[in-house]
Amino acid sequence: MIWSGHYLAAEAFRYAATQSPDALARVHTLLNGIKSNFDVTTDAVMMDGRLTPVPSTYAGIFARTSMPSNDPLGYTDGALQSRGACYYMKPAKGWRNGKGTFPTLAVALAKAPRVSKPEPLGAITYGWGCGDRGETDHPISRDQYLGLFMGLGYAYALIPDVQGQIRALLDPAPSRRATCRERG
Repeated sequence: MIWSGHYLAAEAFRYAATQSPDALARVHTLLNGIKSNFDVTTDAVMMDGRLTPVPSTYAGIFARTSMPSNDPLGYTDGALQSRGACYYMKPAKGWRNGKGTFPTLAVALAKAPRVSKPEPLGAITYGWGCGDRGETDHPISRDQYLGLFMGLGYAYALIPDVQGQIRALLDPAPSRRATCRERG
C-alpha cells in the first residue's frame, strides 16, 4: 500500500499538470486496487488454521496487499500453505453453509451454526497484513498508512472526479481510528 499511495500521488500530479486521460485512467485503476485492499478485510480471516469472521471493529482496515485466487500471475499459489500466517479471505459469491448461500462468513455461521465448515464460493480474494503466527494486531506499519493517505489526499485535492470514490473509502475511518487507539 505504501507504494500504491506514492504511485497514486504521482499520477494525481501528472493529471493535474497535463490533464492526461492516461493519468486519470491509472488513478481509477489504483483506486479500484486500493478498494480491494479495504474490501478483503471485511469478511473472513484465517488465523492459526482457524477460519473466523473478521470482528466488526476490524472490518475495513486495509490489507498490505490483495490478489484474487484466479489471477493469472498465480500470486496465491502455495503462498497460503507455506506462510502459515494470518490472511484475509473474501469469496466473490459468498459462502455455502449447509444448503444455503450467505454473503459473509459471519452470516453463514449465524444462519447455519450446525454445519462445521462453510465453503467459499467463486474466486477468493486473499489479503495479507493481518499478523504473523496467529497474531490479531493487524501489523500495518505507519509507513503503509502514510503512503496510502498521502496518495489519497493528493488525488482528492487535485482530481475532483474521484472525490466521491475516496470519500467512500474513508467514511469508515472514525471506527478505524478508534480501533487503532484501543490497540495502543
